[in-house]
Amino acid sequence: MNRPYIAAKTLLLALLLVAAVASRAEESNPAERWPWYGEWEQARFSAFSPLVQSLLKRDEAEAIRLIEDGAKLNELVSEHEIRRMTEPRVKIAYFDGEPKAEYPLVMLATVADLPDVVTAIGERMPAALAANDPKGSNALTWAALAGRAEVARVLLEHGLDPLQVDNENYTPLSVAVHRKKADVVRLLIAAILPERYGQVKVAERVWVASYLSDTDTLRVLLEAGVPPNYIAPQGNTALISAVLDASLERVQLLLDHGATVDGHRYRGRSIFELAEVNLSRGTEDAKDIHRLIQAAPHTVSDWEKPVDVQQMETFLKMIEGKKP
Repeated sequence: MNRPYIAAKTLLLALLLVAAVASRAEESNPAERWPWYGEWEQARFSAFSPLVQSLLKRDEAEAIRLIEDGAKLNELVSEHEIRRMTEPRVKIAYFDGEPKAEYPLVMLATVADLPDVVTAIGERMPAALAANDPKGSNALTWAALAGRAEVARVLLEHGLDPLQVDNENYTPLSVAVHRKKADVVRLLIAAILPERYGQVKVAERVWVASYLSDTDTLRVLLEAGVPPNYIAPQGNTALISAVLDASLERVQLLLDHGATVDGHRYRGRSIFELAEVNLSRGTEDAKDIHRLIQAAPHTVSDWEKPVDVQQMETFLKMIEGKKP
């Protein structure tokens, strides 16, 4: 085998290796590559206006130029474009044909993480920032979903409500907590008047953050002054969730911010009994948690499970073949 042949073969293998590595690197950074792939999506892209195309490419300077030059701001895009920009790795399938264009332009600018574009839209057409999507969600909900803190800041400055309830009973705050976006939660909770902290749609977030083992978000809510003692319909509390997880950090955090204990039962046990069960693990954290719960301020609760929760639990026991 002659040397030129070996050299050519070696060069070819090297080029193939470089191409494979480059392809994998491109795939691992979806936000840095062309956002559309496949003939269907390329055809969709070419049909959009220059403004929408600039947003899909995250070309902030071009989008602002087009807005300042008078581009239409009442253009609509479909959920497909919003979802693609929010979660580029998630496969999206539609069973009812091509999705309708029903989503305001500001939502595309929001999930594309273009705060200056959102500002430019607000300067030209303030009402456009408050437009809702077909599910009743505003752009602030999408900022919470995608974790776009700077966009959320702009939207809050324009008066969007962190507690606006959509058709599925979600709010921007509840979405941010569920998605563990502590930086967005900090902005949202600061924009809510403290007298609203006692409302279920705010107070419940403390329990949810603890249930999700999200210490960062829990700390944000507690330090803002959200009360820690909300009892969920099933009987759970933020403190019970922390005890169940044997999380000394969250137990201490909650107690430092006014969490109390009482004798109401969750899954058949009180918080005192749950702390006792943890002792069987024999860890230092379990011992410290037990000590903290025993020493915590006690209150008398008149909490009772709602009727619908009791009925559901009875139904589930019947399915499992257990006596109610």
